[in-house]
Amino acid sequence: MAEKSVEKVLDSSGRVKSSSSKTKDIFFIHGDRYSRLIERDGKPLSAEEEKKEKERFEKRLAERNRETEAQRNKRLAEREKRRQQEREFLKELPEAFVFKLLPDETIGGRAVWTIEANPRPDYKARASQAKIFTKFRGKLWIDKAEYEWVKVELESIDTVSFGFFLARLAKGAHLTVEQTRLNDEVWLPKHVNIRYDARLALLKHQAGEVDEIMYNFKKFQTDSRILSVTEQ
Repeated sequence: MAEKSVEKVLDSSGRVKSSSSKTKDIFFIHGDRYSRLIERDGKPLSAEEEKKEKERFEKRLAERNRETEAQRNKRLAEREKRRQQEREFLKELPEAFVFKLLPDETIGGRAVWTIEANPRPDYKARASQAKIFTKFRGKLWIDKAEYEWVKVELESIDTVSFGFFLARLAKGAHLTVEQTRLNDEVWLPKHVNIRYDARLALLKHQAGEVDEIMYNFKKFQTDSRILSVTEQ
């Protein structure tokens, strides 16, 4: 698939000060996500930039192709273990929020349940990462046929600090993530939008918006041969 990311920096009045974009080819091989930059600000890469992208891409493929099946299985197992550990705090979600079922909706022609989530006033986080739950409210759309989330919206209702106050996200930031059902087989992300007002290192202030659109989804055949770019 392809991914286009547009980033805008806004002034105090909400007007666009600057804008930049990147377009990448994205695909998955052996459980890994690969990306290759193909455009910057709507223009093809220079010959030098394209060469560097190809070299970086080929290096990653070569590393994976040298792996034995045992090495690959071990790496994927270790990665999954890390993911599980990183997501441990998510187990506190049911007790961190008050959930309310809203009227049903339709998204992309699919019937969905709509659920509103607001922080529970008496919630006390056990995991340090779970403390962030008190800073957000949101809505969740669940596909009735597949029981898969279709869309998520989050809004910060208080200042959120990261990295021992090295960065602060102001109240009112928005995050929207959408998924799509592809070929009645798999759910894949299709749109991410982030609107923020942040202060970095307590000094630099920046407001902006990041919009990512995923498109041109392609199915990778399990019997496909992975080629070096120079072989194509």
